[in-house]
Amino acid sequence: MNDKISLEEAKSIRLSRNFTLDEFIKSDVAMRKGIDNSIPRKYLIRLQYLVTTVLQPIRDVFGPIRITSGYRCPELAIAIGSTIHSNHTYGLAVDIEPHNGNTRLSSILEYIHNNLEYKELIGEYFPNGWVHVAAENGNNKKVLKLKDSTHNYELVTLEDIMGSYSTVA
Repeated sequence: MNDKISLEEAKSIRLSRNFTLDEFIKSDVAMRKGIDNSIPRKYLIRLQYLVTTVLQPIRDVFGPIRITSGYRCPELAIAIGSTIHSNHTYGLAVDIEPHNGNTRLSSILEYIHNNLEYKELIGEYFPNGWVHVAAENGNNKKVLKLKDSTHNYELVTLEDIMGSYSTVA
């Protein structure tokens, strides 16, 4: 048995009622650059935890969400300017945005923070960017950050976000 799951095989692996594995490993950048973004089988349990404890509950409340970035092999992480130590490279993180243009990112952040377990929650290029969320069974510290256009991270509280962005779509 191969120790990695290919994009083709991932299409048949359902992680929850609304998510399949291929959504987490498909990457336009990987396809353009010829990078094999197959995921190690040992990371499957991590993604299942992320989906069942974070993504499916978000989907149940807000409707369809788009995964803009899921698992990244080290080569892909470097190719997009990230790091090989990102939670994405360990199958622990996902970047999402709502399909529904009426759903505010601040609402998703608030819901995750108040109702779900997470390791790290980042509003990236907030309020018009996306939400990065990482979850790891037994290591959910609930670290909340904002990332700006110059790639600076700022630790924030939910009150900081809601006070500044609650009226911004």
